[in-house]
Formats: sequence, structure tokens, C-alpha cells
Amino acid sequence: IEYFLIPDAYRLFQARVGANPLFTEGICDAIFRVLADGRELWRSPQLSRRDPPVEVAVELGGARWLTLAMAYVPETNPTHEDFRRLHTRYALHGVWVEPHLTG
Repeated sequence: IEYFLIPDAYRLFQARVGANPLFTEGICDAIFRVLADGRELWRSPQLSRRDPPVEVAVELGGARWLTLAMAYVPETNPTHEDFRRLHTRYALHGVWVEPHLTG
């Protein structure tokens, strides 16, 4: 997800990240990232559906673009063939909880 930021309007991005607790059968892990103007400012540890949410607090440093990203960890990912056999309930459903910008 990408957001254009009004120049110098915000200095801090905060949220929590983790797995949606309603999807209890997830079999893969994920990593969340925060980027500003294409530069990675924050990266979560590898998270599974069993892990508690992780706090995010990132100084934006005058950035104009904020990107919130989530990627599955390749070593824990089901293959394309697995997903053809399995239901999407087995994917980790990542959540950005209460994301907000502070001036």
C-alpha cells in the first residue's frame, strides 16, 4: 500500500502488525516492512499466526511517499501447487492495526 504524504506534515508513523486472529490455520510466515521514498525504515521479525502483534514506530524524516508492505517468507510458503489444493484459509492474513501518522 502506498500513500502520498503532504510535505513536512507528518514526522512519525505508528501501528501494530501481525496475523489476523480469525484465520487460525495459517501455515506460512510473513515479514512486514515500512518504506519511505523507497528506503526501508523498518522491518518486522518473521511472524507466524501464533506470534503476538509487533509495535511499529518510525520517524519519517520528511518523506513524501510511505509504503506499507508484507511478504511471505519463502521457506515457509506453500507452493503454487499447494495453494491449488488448499483453501486460502491456510495463508497468513497480515494486518496493520491502527496505523496512524503524527505531525
